[in-house]
Amino acid sequence: MLADQRAAQYFDLSADLAIRLGEPVPLTAPAFEIGSEEILVVVHPHNPLANLGATQVRELFSGRIRNWSQVGGADASVQVWIYTSGEEIQQIFEAAVMQGLALTSLARLATSPDEMYQAIANDANAVGILPRRWKVGNVSDVYMAASVPVLAITPSEPQGALANLLACLQE
Repeated sequence: MLADQRAAQYFDLSADLAIRLGEPVPLTAPAFEIGSEEILVVVHPHNPLANLGATQVRELFSGRIRNWSQVGGADASVQVWIYTSGEEIQQIFEAAVMQGLALTSLARLATSPDEMYQAIANDANAVGILPRRWKVGNVSDVYMAASVPVLAITPSEPQGALANLLACLQE
């Protein structure tokens, strides 16, 4: 059995099983919800902000807000962290929050949730995006951008061991 997890733009069904966040459009193959995930906007734990609104998040990530003092924080430059545009988590964030507004060209790129976590945990002025499962003690969530299904997608109706695996994953 071949399993695959890829960024949304590379989604194909050459594997027996693909795991992805959110629903690909169009979804033309059998899909099974095996969980859900929240996409969070996170900051360093020393950032005094407890929460942000959708407009504030949109303006932070677009670069319209460049200093934390503009949203009630310290007088310090905001450092935005994002993923590449092909990553599922980035696509979900942009669809749920940005409303077609472009991301700031000053954003730094993280290549994985671990790299994003480390960047935010090590920079008091950073803001970024993490799946809830990656949020641990050294970052604080200030906004929930989306809640999406985690899907297991197969090229055809699953049989045998694959069907048994999917049944276990859905429990």
